[in-house]
Amino acid sequence: MKTFNIIKGFLFICLISLASLTTMAQSTSNGINEMKVGFLTEELALSKNEAQQFWPVYNEYQDAKETLRNKYSNKKDDPDAAVDKKEAEAALLKKYNTQFKKVLPSDKVAKLHKAESKFKKMLLDEYKKRSTK
Repeated sequence: MKTFNIIKGFLFICLISLASLTTMAQSTSNGINEMKVGFLTEELALSKNEAQQFWPVYNEYQDAKETLRNKYSNKKDDPDAAVDKKEAEAALLKKYNTQFKKVLPSDKVAKLHKAESKFKKMLLDEYKKRSTK
């Protein structure tokens, strides 16, 4: 009986720890997403009206990219799958580029692609800086 209580206590602690880690990971992800929203809004100089139209389309695009990443995540060693993934990414970008041009001027759509790259570089630089400390 005493052993059962110890095991039950251990499992409870493991469950709480796992829940805490999941919450921390989601919090970090949400923080990065918030930073990205602010960064892109500023880089693109979105008006309130543009932002209201743009963000639902952009969020849909991000979800579609995530679905695509998940689809190919277990096929990393398959060269044909790598090509298929690139083609699917290009088709997705082409589709959403058209959608973005419906809600933003073309010059802001062009800035969007540059701003996304700039944001990724900024995150990578920050990660490198933190990992060397």
